[in-house]
Amino acid sequence: MGERAQVEATAARKLGRVTGKHRAELRRLLGDPPDVSQVPESFWAKVEKDTEEQVLALLLLMYIASASHHGGNREQAQPAALAFAVGRAKQTARSFTQTSKRLAGNATSGVDAAKKIFGPERIEKIVEHESSRAVTEGAEVGIRAVEDEIKRDKGTSVEVVVRRYWSHSGRRPPRHSLAPIKPCPICSPLERAGNRGVEIKDLPAPFRNGPPAHPRCDCFKRVVVFVDGKKTKQYKEFA
Repeated sequence: MGERAQVEATAARKLGRVTGKHRAELRRLLGDPPDVSQVPESFWAKVEKDTEEQVLALLLLMYIASASHHGGNREQAQPAALAFAVGRAKQTARSFTQTSKRLAGNATSGVDAAKKIFGPERIEKIVEHESSRAVTEGAEVGIRAVEDEIKRDKGTSVEVVVRRYWSHSGRRPPRHSLAPIKPCPICSPLERAGNRGVEIKDLPAPFRNGPPAHPRCDCFKRVVVFVDGKKTKQYKEFA
């Protein structure tokens, strides 16, 4: 198991333990038939706070690990990681909680609602999505460090060009980008464009920040560094 997979598995277990407690409490509060008005705001505040803490930890670890994978220094990446992770964790936790409240309000069964809201599939989706976003963002810190290193070694007059492409690992399960069975309709055109030489910056506006393109998207940003027109470095998938 690679570093990314290990971090994601650990994060899913930790968030799963927290949400397991929330699941039991929500089932008790909702009752049967479920009545969302019986669930106090203090419960939802607790859900948001706990989710934010767990997501923050995941984002920090993954951002710094990605920066290192792409040639950066872990210590140097920490300030940028914190600046990114704090806001992102708040946003994710707030969105998770608001959606949870809506799902609880539409529930027909307290047991089913609690399972759907705090079940493992939803937790895994959050972990995978936020992990992917942190990997994409953290890569930029590493690449900037590589650019600086090249210019220190070769002089500031050297031309350094960094190109970023939408890519997918060689393993293509059904429904994923360019898979032989039901290929992902969102990512397949983006990756085809990347293989033809179109960079991420030239893709349609919603995709210019790089993967993920949708929940559970497992595409990644392939980075290639050219020095004076010659390919010097290529950073493949961080797995």
